[in-house]
Amino acid sequence: MWPATHISLAWLNLTHNKRRLAVSIAGVVCTVLMMFMQVGFLHALFDGQLELLERLDTGLVVLSTRTRTLTDTTPFPQRRLAQALAVSGVVAVQPLYVASATWKNPHERRTRTIRVLAFDPMASVLRIPELERSRDALQWADTALFDVQSKPSYGRIAPGMRVELARHTLRIVGLFTLGTDFVYDGTVLMSDRNFGRFFPSRLSAEGALRRVDIGLLQLAAGVDPVLVQRAVLQIVPADVLVLTKAELRAREMAYWQDSTPIGFVFTLGTAVGFVIGVMICYQILFTDVVDHLPQFATLKAMGYTNRYLIAVVLQEALLLSGLGFLPGLGLTQVLYIVLARLTGLPFSLTVWRTGLVLLLTVALAMVAGIIAVRKVVSTDPAEVFA
Repeated sequence: MWPATHISLAWLNLTHNKRRLAVSIAGVVCTVLMMFMQVGFLHALFDGQLELLERLDTGLVVLSTRTRTLTDTTPFPQRRLAQALAVSGVVAVQPLYVASATWKNPHERRTRTIRVLAFDPMASVLRIPELERSRDALQWADTALFDVQSKPSYGRIAPGMRVELARHTLRIVGLFTLGTDFVYDGTVLMSDRNFGRFFPSRLSAEGALRRVDIGLLQLAAGVDPVLVQRAVLQIVPADVLVLTKAELRAREMAYWQDSTPIGFVFTLGTAVGFVIGVMICYQILFTDVVDHLPQFATLKAMGYTNRYLIAVVLQEALLLSGLGFLPGLGLTQVLYIVLARLTGLPFSLTVWRTGLVLLLTVALAMVAGIIAVRKVVSTDPAEVFA
């Protein structure tokens, strides 16, 4: 621990000029916000991509081997789910249908693409609280739920409104919350029966939905998903994948990290913010050191060691990082709330992300302090007072 005298002297040096202190704190706050924004956007994009997966009420997921990601699924024969149901431990199978369709903004009459998720509304498929209140309504013809976190370009949608989806009239009977991802800016939920009406090309010659985009295997309580997974894979043909949610989560993350530069771009942005922060803190601390150079020289002439003076400057750096981090944290929380509403992405200020930015803030301040303190170490009292 540094002695209290170090803290007292560092604090007095930092606060003696209130205007400069305010400007210094503002500089650190900007750096903190920059790093929080980079970290926030990076994780919000990935979290948004995984949001649908997290909402699936299932123990195992069945996908076509041609499916690269949940935003670009390839249908597989529904009989694969019937085959999986014969495995001990699988208590129910549920098909989930995914499609994209044109949506016409009811206010501006402009069209854009929206995601459609369809399933048996009386079955347990998605963990969405609002769905419980609308299961009966979803069984009516030409009805759907609209995601309130969809982009504003879809229009201000309210229950009871009639909109145009895939050139057919659709009535909105409720709202729910899911969010956007890399590909889709909006989502609607409908029954599998309505899905067949809006997407007749997905029907077989007999008028049934024979191909599934995502299959859900619901397991008995207490069974080991890995053991059931192995048993299912022994029965179903090799044209489908059977994955645990953890495996699918890792697969999705690997796909987006490897196929897009998003991770690199936002990591680079955080690094740039760190470097800018070092430069800002260095300028602040160096200016303070130069202004107090006679006082530091006096201390050296009185016998205070370089170790003592270094501790004073580093304490100033630590205090500056703390004074800038706290208001930066508060502003970040406000910005995250605003961005979540504007983008539909799940911005969240987790303990891990807060700790990461705090560590980076302290580190950049200490690096700046180490660079700035060289002026104190190299100071010769005789030269200063000459």
